[in-house]
Amino acid sequence: MSEEINKHDERGNLVYSKYSDGSNDIEYWREYDKNNNLVHSKNSKGSEEWYEFDKNNNRIYYKDSNGLERWQEWDKNNNLMHYKSITGSESWYKYDKNNNKIYQKSDDGDEFWYKYDESNREIYYKSSTGSECWSKYDKNNERIDITEQKLRIRMYLNNKKINRFEIMDI
Repeated sequence: MSEEINKHDERGNLVYSKYSDGSNDIEYWREYDKNNNLVHSKNSKGSEEWYEFDKNNNRIYYKDSNGLERWQEWDKNNNLMHYKSITGSESWYKYDKNNNKIYQKSDDGDEFWYKYDESNREIYYKSSTGSECWSKYDKNNERIDITEQKLRIRMYLNNKKINRFEIMDI
């Protein structure tokens, strides 16, 4: 028989949880800032997480007890502009005047371009690997995608890129 206990603070934030199935019990404790953003959590197994936010409540920093760290930068319109992780992962983003993401570049060199119609619906996507996607919308505003994909295979040895194969149709 499993059991779940949840406790909330006066603002409705989940501050305590306990999950029990008889053999694998775990408890969680959570702390929030004045804007109800989760700023710290820990569990009974020893894991902890910390979060920091900017004045617009965008998460700008994350750290966990395993050593993972992430940083995020936001523009004045609350669009994610830059993401970086201690693992080496990094991405950059650009947006149009309507806050639609129009460009993304990752640390491995992959790039992505996006186009939108007058209703700000994505109508085209292209990647530097050769994949393309055209989107149309039916009378119910449901998205219909027509995709041409390419595959790029990468080989790694001890987390280092050792070879890069050419783009292949799949």
